Amino acid sequence: MTTRYANTDLDLVAGSEIDQLVREFATKCHVLSYVEREGNWYATIEASPDASIVGRADRSAEEHLRHLLSVVDGLSPDALGQWKACSRRDLNVGIECGDTWAFALSFDPEIIGMVARRGCSITMTIYPPKAE
Repeated sequence: MTTRYANTDLDLVAGSEIDQLVREFATKCHVLSYVEREGNWYATIEASPDASIVGRADRSAEEHLRHLLSVVDGLSPDALGQWKACSRRDLNVGIECGDTWAFALSFDPEIIGMVARRGCSITMTIYPPKAE
């Protein structure tokens, strides 16, 4: 298997419920989880299976980032307040590791600016090769 981009999750953490925020993301994305643990609320969201960018062989991290960030732009005032109250807004970019000698994943300055303006961080997660 060659190394490739896998997906991008949006990981949110808040000290209070973010129900409205999660509901609004659920209209355009797939909510993988939304739970409360030890007084904090955690949500993990990825681009919706219905979105045109999911399932294509040529999907890209930038397309997924743009999709997730576009939802932020359309949030209601209540959901936007919950967004701003999150202590963590992390875009977790997943890479499936294979036998490729080197793999580069870069982001243009425009997308970096979009991420920063929305108060997000970026994390890279490298998944080991799958056992066959």
